[in-house]
Amino acid sequence: MPCSNQVTFQGDRIPAGQDKFVDTCPLVVTVPVAGARREEDCGYEANMKAKQRFSDGILAELRESKGLRIRAGLGPHRFIGIWVVVVNDRVFVRSWSIKPQGWFWTFLEEPRGKVQIAGRDIAIRAIRTRDKRVRDAVDRAYLDKYNTPGAIKYARDLGSRKSRATTLELKPLASVRS
Repeated sequence: MPCSNQVTFQGDRIPAGQDKFVDTCPLVVTVPVAGARREEDCGYEANMKAKQRFSDGILAELRESKGLRIRAGLGPHRFIGIWVVVVNDRVFVRSWSIKPQGWFWTFLEEPRGKVQIAGRDIAIRAIRTRDKRVRDAVDRAYLDKYNTPGAIKYARDLGSRKSRATTLELKPLASVRS
């Protein structure tokens, strides 16, 4: 089902003048409506599908590490350090500062990026999470993981309404072994 800012065409004909927006799909094509901003819960259908989850070895690294190096989008952005949590073998991140040109907004425009973990660059896809139960579990995970006197204030802030709205699940795009 396309988002409200997209139109889906089926068959072998696409209305004239709209083919420049076509994603690669020969039978069913979802086309963004010209000039519309991508809705928060719309995902870009990449040529590679996201795997279900990271390997057990990578998940263990993410659980133990206090941070994650991440690069949002496909452009020449730099890797930055952010906090990461694992809930039910799923990887989640949130933005604390929510800067207008920051990594969170970049992921909304282009959900693909990379993370650096265990000495490797791993291509990922960021998916916005809206489920209240998942967000509640992510709140608890941040408080459990980042519970030192210097970190707890920020962990609590990541549970604020503003930061909860930035909850993204990260999924690997390619096969990743330990």
